[in-house]
Amino acid sequence: MDIKKIAKEIQANGSRKINIGIKVYPEFKKSFAQEATDLGITMCELGETRLHEFKTLNEERRKLINEVEMLEEKIWKFKQEKLRFREMAVAEVEKLRNENLQLQKKLLLLDELNLLIDLPKFQDLFSLVKGRKDVIVTPDAKKIDIIYNGTKDLLYAMILAYKIN
Repeated sequence: MDIKKIAKEIQANGSRKINIGIKVYPEFKKSFAQEATDLGITMCELGETRLHEFKTLNEERRKLINEVEMLEEKIWKFKQEKLRFREMAVAEVEKLRNENLQLQKKLLLLDELNLLIDLPKFQDLFSLVKGRKDVIVTPDAKKIDIIYNGTKDLLYAMILAYKIN
């Protein structure tokens, strides 16, 4: 509002304040008047103070509502992120379970191979060829050079040379 307009209002009314009429029940007016008297102010001053308090409280209420909405949005985002992490964790657990199952199968196979390699007959065979060089001819006529440095080399040679009829 411009300054000239404000000055005219003050000249015309004696102040910038305007009169508002409020209809209330007589009991309310009586308690309102008593409260103003107890505070040592006029009913107009008390009414103006209450309207100002109402405006201030309303602004604070709006701020709090906005803050609550913002916090609710953050909570929703955190819940979505938690859900996403849970889904990722479930997928990772499933992947690890599958890997574990595969490793258990390999371990069983290796245990079976160790049982085979630990047989006295197999150990005797290995002691006969230990350190020797050999050429293995596969069933499809490929030649593979091998040195028997360990029991696995003997097992490998046996597998390569075996022909299924």
